[in-house]
Amino acid sequence: MIPRLTSGWQIMLADLSLILFIVTAAAIDTDAAPTPAQGLAARAEPVAVFRPTGETDLTSWLAERPLDPREQLTIVARYGAGGLDRTRAQAEALAQQADAAGLAPRIVIEPGEADDVAAVFAFDPAVARNLQRSGTPAQGR
Repeated sequence: MIPRLTSGWQIMLADLSLILFIVTAAAIDTDAAPTPAQGLAARAEPVAVFRPTGETDLTSWLAERPLDPREQLTIVARYGAGGLDRTRAQAEALAQQADAAGLAPRIVIEPGEADDVAAVFAFDPAVARNLQRSGTPAQGR
């Protein structure tokens, strides 16, 4: 009677896979690890949004609002066809008002379907991590 090896090829395949994994892992150069690419700024969910109207300006809106050092003020400006210069001027005006109020805003200008400018407070993950590490309030607050 001839004994049958029912699982011999499976063990051999597992051994070869393990050898291939070890050889591949040994060939990786850990000293020359690539630096992660810096992607687009992550946007958090807005906590408060200001859209300029004739009734109120950003300075008075900021005076009424309690400030949290973990929040980042971002001025988002979207421009439609031919509206880049006008939208940029509106965003710069809001940034000057925020600067006068002691805040350091981030400005994002991007194409959109129509002209739209808004000041948005959100808990920015990068700002929160920096605050957590340093234990100090955000710059400009």
